[in-house]
Order: sequence, then structure tokens, then C-alpha cells
Amino acid sequence: MSGACLMLSAELWARTGGFHDAYFLYWEDVDLSHRVVAVGGSLAVVEEATAVHDEGGTHDRSDAASARAKSTTYYYFNIRNRLLYAAEHLSPAEVRAWRRSTIPVAWSVLLQGGRRQFLSTRSPLRAGIRGVVDGLRLSKAAARGR
Repeated sequence: MSGACLMLSAELWARTGGFHDAYFLYWEDVDLSHRVVAVGGSLAVVEEATAVHDEGGTHDRSDAASARAKSTTYYYFNIRNRLLYAAEHLSPAEVRAWRRSTIPVAWSVLLQGGRRQFLSTRSPLRAGIRGVVDGLRLSKAAARGR
């Protein structure tokens, strides 16, 4: 479920352990959703509920060549945390498949900000590379801890 607006009982929050500290941004909602189901909870969209989500600074890139560009924080954590999630919740074979797909997936995350952003800065590429390296390191450490 999207992390823009989640509603859980205090009891369910306690059973899941709440948000996992390792995520910081991105994929923490997917991780929490996985753990809700794992402890017997369910996920549902409440059509009658209304929430307004004011996107934060992780998407603001006023210095970028393209208004579509995202921040280096967005790129880094989105790429890194995908691998962290896989290591914590998927089978060893699935984790290996996610690792093999890391470069094309990371590139598609970077392209969410458009190609023009690369004309003015290499920061997105550096953030993407750091996200890949740190994500692979975390996923391998998590696999050793199983």
C-alpha cells in the first residue's frame, strides 16, 4: 500500500513492529504492508477516506535541467531499499533475480527524472551508483544473517 496515508490499529502497529528503521525513505510502506499480512492483518483501500499528500523535498530539484528531475535522495533510497526489501522478504532465488535486474531497474528509476537532467549534473548517476552498491551490500549482509 502507498505510504502517503496508512491507517492501522495500535495493536496491529505493535504486532508488526511499526516502520523498519533501515528504510528511512521509499519501500518502507511496502515492507510494512508485507509484515501486516504476515501477522494476519489485511490490506484494503478505503474509498471514502480522503488524504492530501504534499510531496516533500525528496522530489524538489529546482536546479535541474528538467522539472521532472527528482532529488539524489529519491534516487539513492529508492534503488537501495528495493534490494533491502528483497533480502528481507524474498526467497534466495528471488533475491538473486532481483540482484541480476538491479542495473536496468536502477536506470529506469533514474529515468523517472528524464534524460535532460544528465546534461547539467552527474549527481543522479552518482546517487544511483551509491544506491546500487549499498543495496547490494545490505542484501548480501541480510542473506548471510538468515
